Amino acid sequence: HADCGSILLFNADASAAPTSVSLSIGCQHPDTFSSFEQEAMGAGTPKYVVDITKTEYVPPHEGVRSLMVVPIVGQDGKTVGLIHLHSTHTDHFDNGSLNAMQTLASQISVAINNIQRYQEQFQQSEMLRRRADILSRLSEGGLVVDFELPLEQSLKIIAGHISEATNFKAVLISVYEQEKSMLRRVTGVGFSQATLNDLLARKQPFASLQQILKPEFRINRSYFIPVDKSPIVPADVHIVTLEIENTAQNTSDSWDPDDTLITMLEDNRGNPLGMVSLDSPRNGLRPDRATIDALEIFAAQASLAIMGNHRLTDLRTQVDALSSGIERQQRLISITQNDLPILLRKDLDQTIAIQNLDHRSQRVRAGLAITESVSRQLDASSALQALARETLTQLGMSVALVAEVTNEGPRLTQVLGSIPRATNPEALFGQKNPLRACLQTGEAILVSTLDEDLEWRETPLLTALRAKSLVCLPIKIDNRTVAAMMAITHEPLPSFTDEDYQVYHQISRQTSVVLQNISLLNETRRRLQEVDLLLDFSRQLRGLDSDRIVKSLLQSARKALPAAHAGVVLIWDEHTGQLLTQAVSGYADNETMKRITYQAGQSLPGQVYEANRPMRMDEVQFARDYTFSTDDQLLYRQATGGRLPVSCLLIPIQSGDQRVGVLVLDNFNTPAAFREEDETLLLSLAQQVGLSLQNVRLVRTTQERAEQLEALTAAASNLTSSLKSTELIESLLDQLEPVVPYDTATLWIREKDRLTVAAARGFPDTEQRL
Repeated sequence: HADCGSILLFNADASAAPTSVSLSIGCQHPDTFSSFEQEAMGAGTPKYVVDITKTEYVPPHEGVRSLMVVPIVGQDGKTVGLIHLHSTHTDHFDNGSLNAMQTLASQISVAINNIQRYQEQFQQSEMLRRRADILSRLSEGGLVVDFELPLEQSLKIIAGHISEATNFKAVLISVYEQEKSMLRRVTGVGFSQATLNDLLARKQPFASLQQILKPEFRINRSYFIPVDKSPIVPADVHIVTLEIENTAQNTSDSWDPDDTLITMLEDNRGNPLGMVSLDSPRNGLRPDRATIDALEIFAAQASLAIMGNHRLTDLRTQVDALSSGIERQQRLISITQNDLPILLRKDLDQTIAIQNLDHRSQRVRAGLAITESVSRQLDASSALQALARETLTQLGMSVALVAEVTNEGPRLTQVLGSIPRATNPEALFGQKNPLRACLQTGEAILVSTLDEDLEWRETPLLTALRAKSLVCLPIKIDNRTVAAMMAITHEPLPSFTDEDYQVYHQISRQTSVVLQNISLLNETRRRLQEVDLLLDFSRQLRGLDSDRIVKSLLQSARKALPAAHAGVVLIWDEHTGQLLTQAVSGYADNETMKRITYQAGQSLPGQVYEANRPMRMDEVQFARDYTFSTDDQLLYRQATGGRLPVSCLLIPIQSGDQRVGVLVLDNFNTPAAFREEDETLLLSLAQQVGLSLQNVRLVRTTQERAEQLEALTAAASNLTSSLKSTELIESLLDQLEPVVPYDTATLWIREKDRLTVAAARGFPDTEQRL
């Protein structure tokens, strides 16, 4: 019943002033806060003034005699807003209205926190969606470098892909000239023809460019140099500033025309190959991590194109040299027939050299065909199978085996080719062999003639497969060997040359890149599924009571984690001082499981509740981890049907600093069935449940208080409406029942030194008691 008032919300931006107002509704508020408001914000508690004219405080506007200020306190204890109530009458506000407004302020605080959490989850989901779109485009497009094209044309295609996959319209690619230590601009997209001609006409000293590429600007292999932190640019470095349209407001993430984004192109040994520079973002924003990751994937393709071009140029140079030699020999033959034997010998040597060169070129083409086939695959298993299959067909191998590193250790997953009868490669894989050694060391093993190799020629697996030569290649993700492929032949191979080693290493590296891209795509999809689960769970919690909220938590947890065979939710009961079962599913006898309770600190659930920290048990020692009494132990075995959990995951349920209960998930088959990612996901679910349970309690308390106040008001109105003492005595107990529910009641009236029963309710002998 206040005459007027206002609500203020403060700016949540960390860079803004502590009391910067972002939203004001109601009465006009001054630019500064009064001492009365500052006292309420500093203490974090509501305050009211009965008569402001009798205090030193200044009224917020004309006509205000009494006022109340209620701070809105966030989850972190900081004041996020103020509620003002004004009245033109004195003594208008009391403790009752103060308590009601404090309850309302708590509800507003919970609502603000929920909105902030939703916005954070939405932003994270948007970031993951962008990464998934970029990786999906890479996997669907099948970007494969064609080494037959000129280098400028290949790089221009890659620059176009970079411009399409990122927000940057202008992309410029430079190639490093090792002889002069200069960067030569090769191609670019997104520039006017005049600007592009000016860029292509100039070269830059690589040493001068390195002076501005400082470590603090580095992100993986990329460098982002904001204009406000840009070092002094050397005079011999040529830079062109492109004007961009002002499509967005100037913020801390806005792109400045003088900002610099560069990605270095390097070979496998870290030697420079070139550089990719970007400018003119379409959204007018600086690059985020998803853009950097996509840029570096394309940069790897550009590096591969430059290295392939260099190697192809070398091969063509060798071919030209050999062709010139052949022509020279032919001229000598026509001139000197007397030297025919010598010339025939030289011609034979030249023929052998040509055959060797042709053999090497065949290996190069076979390697390109293998990497192209692997690049088309969309999952790791298909990529490894394609690697083994194409190695058999393109390189003329007899048998190909693929092994992977699993949680149980190295495991043979695929065997292709002609296997001798009565040979079981899986049984021999556990013994020493090159494939297992390649998994452990991460080093490639190439043996052209196995009979001359003392280390591997007596290996049981190779002997059973009748191997005479082998090629074993590791597959790595983030410098960690995850798989390996071994191909063998039944006949010895010619000695491997340096070009052969390069081809095999290139096959291994390209397959590793493909598997890493697949792993990133799968990780992104899993993160998106977790975000969808959290959003669906948040929507499910709306309008539910405490029991349905707890059951929804257990249902969603088991749905998200297939490893959870059974689960139980325990809620702390203040009256009994125990953890009581509120929801259970998956056990042989769920009703018996509900009869088991835990003290704080007792067994694993009690320890997690007392420590208020999650616990992931890879192997459960039941006698040590569950200290039951004899009766509870019998109940637990009856509830689980005699099965004991092998591994379990326990998550505390809390709201802020207040402990609510514990979520327990059991697995009865597999040790270490739960991962760290599962723990993080369930913590988010448990925090939402804790907050929802607190909201339900607050709503229930508010409703009970409102009902009591309504009943008390009605009783007071009815009692004051009667002026006869007899009617007052008769109706007093009836009016009291809605306020304080009772089974029996007696009203004693004192007359001088005696107490007499004047009214009674709920007794079978009421008339005798009067």
